[in-house]
Amino acid sequence: MSEKNVEELERIAARERAPMYVVGEATGKGNFTLENSKTKDKPIDLALSDMFGSAPKTIMEDVSYNEKWDPLEYDTEDLEYYLELVLQLESVACKDWLTNKVDRSVTGLIAAQQTVGEIQLPLNNLGAVEIGYGSKKGMETS
Repeated sequence: MSEKNVEELERIAARERAPMYVVGEATGKGNFTLENSKTKDKPIDLALSDMFGSAPKTIMEDVSYNEKWDPLEYDTEDLEYYLELVLQLESVACKDWLTNKVDRSVTGLIAAQQTVGEIQLPLNNLGAVEIGYGSKKGMETS
């Protein structure tokens, strides 16, 4: 980040009660150096290639197929049957995959989730979250 933006980031970090430290500067020399500002000793002075080496290269090849599909054949009198088949697909008719797969407590501020049980059914009367870490204030949805 630019040096002129450090002060703004420090204000934001203080507001959010997040630790923030200025630990150095980018010089463009391609190395990582730890220097004692008083004695000018450099106990660590490594080239970035010594730390990271060369990243493995991944080569992907795309293959396109020109599929020829037969025209769709259906009987208009069986539309209800076809609809029933489509609605049996979990990704179409049921959002359990969303409530089961999404981790709603990633922030650590979740006090109570609206979903319960092994299959995470939305049965609770409410979901509650804290406003901030260590806060006794929060909000709920129902």
